[in-house]
Amino acid sequence: MPNISELEPHKTDTEQRKESLEDLLGWFRLDNGKVKILEDKFVDKLKDLGFFRYLLGNDNFIWVRIIDNVIERVTKNQIIDAFEEYLQGIGVEHFKDKATTFEAVRRRIYRGLNTLFSDHLLGRMKSVKPIKLNRHDKNSAFFYFNNGYVEVTPEGFELKEYSQLDKMIWKDRILPRDFKKSGYSKSNFFRFIQNISGWRTRTNKDENEELKAEFKNRYVALKSILGYSMHDYFEGKLKAIIFTDSRISEIDEPNGRSGKTLLVRSIGKMLDAEGVNE
Repeated sequence: MPNISELEPHKTDTEQRKESLEDLLGWFRLDNGKVKILEDKFVDKLKDLGFFRYLLGNDNFIWVRIIDNVIERVTKNQIIDAFEEYLQGIGVEHFKDKATTFEAVRRRIYRGLNTLFSDHLLGRMKSVKPIKLNRHDKNSAFFYFNNGYVEVTPEGFELKEYSQLDKMIWKDRILPRDFKKSGYSKSNFFRFIQNISGWRTRTNKDENEELKAEFKNRYVALKSILGYSMHDYFEGKLKAIIFTDSRISEIDEPNGRSGKTLLVRSIGKMLDAEGVNE
């Protein structure tokens, strides 16, 4: 029989909670037949469910829920709903032949909503260890998807589960799609960057070899620009990236339709929204 501290905070369904009533409901006791809430144990239970306070500075804080290293900002009502879901998940059968009933405990929670879920009591939901946010470093970049995160290094890339993160991320940094591995050389985007750099159109046998090498170098440079734009790490001064047409007119001749806007929008599809107070 596992100890409650060994359970993941978000595992609240009946099948995963086979502990004794004392383990499950250690946050209350009976006093002359009445349900009495033990505030310190109640706060501990909320933390078991993944709820904590997150300091913003100057003693201001917000409430968050952490599941598998993913942080989400929550409201007081969401905390109450999650606790009620937890209580329902225990199951009425746990209260059979006990000195109290499920309904009695729930009624006691409802009567004490203003006290049990007050700012002062919820402010005690301090994390045992500091909440540190995951960031890119010199040799790694991270991209977050619905089905996990991708770590990119000089050796390649790998899709991993969020539970494998050493630190945490905000939920709104997760891109709203799954990551699917595919052969990049057959992708439309690969052909697109070849085309706009001129390399793909310069591969016929009659083309000057020196000129083909120049356009291949442009393709390699463009790949470096894409990597620099998506790598959230820098040392020293940041560099501005300016895309222009290869031929600039001196008489206001339009030279657009070369892929600049599409390229920038493509980069945007890989960049996440910044989290709260990162």
